[in-house]
Amino acid sequence: MSERTPTLDHPARALLAAKAATLATVELLRFQREGFAGNFPFDDPEPVAQLAIALLQTARIERALFPREALVNDPVPSAQYVSALDQLAAACAKFLEDECRISTADEARAA
Repeated sequence: MSERTPTLDHPARALLAAKAATLATVELLRFQREGFAGNFPFDDPEPVAQLAIALLQTARIERALFPREALVNDPVPSAQYVSALDQLAAACAKFLEDECRISTADEARAA
C-alpha cells in the first residue's frame, strides 16, 4: 500500500466532514427562511462549529494525502501550502476545543 492510499480513517473523516457541512447548510438555510432562532441567530447545532469540524477533517485528509512529488518538484509553494493546512487544522481544533468544548484529541491521534 502506498503512502497516499487512503486508509479506512480517511473515508470516515470525509463522511464526518460531509455530515457536519450538511448540518451547517441546513441551519443556514433555515436562518435564511425563518430568521433568528429565539434569542440567537442560529439553532443547535451552531453552523460555525459544524463548518469548523468539516474544515478540520478536510484539511487533515488533504494534509495526509498531499502528493509527495509536489513537495519534490515544487518544494517552496508545496511546503507553504502544507504548512498552511497544518495552521488551518490547528486553528479549527483550537476554536472547537476552546469555544465549543468539542474535543478533537481522540481523532487527532487517528490522523
